[in-house]
Amino acid sequence: MKPIWWLEDYERIRDDCSSVELPTWSRIELNGTDRARLLNSLGTNRLDDLTVGEGRETFLTDAKGRVVAHGLVFAEEETTSFVTAASRTETIVHHLQRYIIREDVQVSDRSAQTAIWYLGGRRCEEVLQDLGLPVPREQGEHVTATAANSPVKVCRVAMAGPVGFLLITSREHARAVAAAFQQAGIRTSVRQAFEAARIQWGWPLDRVDISSENFPQEVGRDEQAISFTKGCYLGQETVARIDSLGHVNKRLSLVRFPSGKLAASASLSVEGKPVGATTSMGYSPEFSCPVALAYVRHECCVPGTQLESSIGKAGIVPFRRLAGVS
Repeated sequence: MKPIWWLEDYERIRDDCSSVELPTWSRIELNGTDRARLLNSLGTNRLDDLTVGEGRETFLTDAKGRVVAHGLVFAEEETTSFVTAASRTETIVHHLQRYIIREDVQVSDRSAQTAIWYLGGRRCEEVLQDLGLPVPREQGEHVTATAANSPVKVCRVAMAGPVGFLLITSREHARAVAAAFQQAGIRTSVRQAFEAARIQWGWPLDRVDISSENFPQEVGRDEQAISFTKGCYLGQETVARIDSLGHVNKRLSLVRFPSGKLAASASLSVEGKPVGATTSMGYSPEFSCPVALAYVRHECCVPGTQLESSIGKAGIVPFRRLAGVS
């Protein structure tokens, strides 16, 4: 196998503890007594019962049930934050504000004032404790603490392996927090390592793997991001109808390319008929070849299915294929 120059970074973010800055991620802040009610009326997950320190993954959908945004909602004492990989916050802010009529809700884009890192690896909990930071135990749980005399929010989110956290602070404290990480021995991983791990783990990025053309169930995050028992919300009729039909026409899947080379994108086919296309691609040390997230027709997205592609042979494999992870 050809040596991978970032292999040590990948092994750290999988097995040890490593950080990756997420400079294009966004944070939208909601204030007012009706903020939870507004989010619950626009999101696919149950959001109106979140207590301080809890968080959930959700889709925001339009009237036709298509995805406006995908992200994480974190409930705080005075505010609620919506954190997303999407960098175009104007669309999300406009969508939220559009449905404020008499509700007491104020929506603010705090992306320019916010710094976000992903901390991944099996030793993360130990390292956070060494830094004197509390360790959230449940997915979505978050706590606010202090690192290097700077406030930092620690949010448990498994994005690139079984143990992972988002660390959120203000831009004015970002340098001090980053220095505290370094002093604690937390190494920084390059983006290629993070991409390889999160693709195999199955974490999609909004506006990369998810677009306004997608229905929520196509993304394959039903258990984590959709409640089928909550009350009415925008787009619920379409989401419920898809659920009653049993499947969507395509679904986000993990594809490997055993003889291919990394490419910006690849089309997928079976016996010459198009069945899908990739959305993001990285190199997998586990498979020793490129892997990608791709939307694949439902009849072809079962693990073990063999495909052709514009960069060579391809096949569907299960998510969460990381060494030492069941």
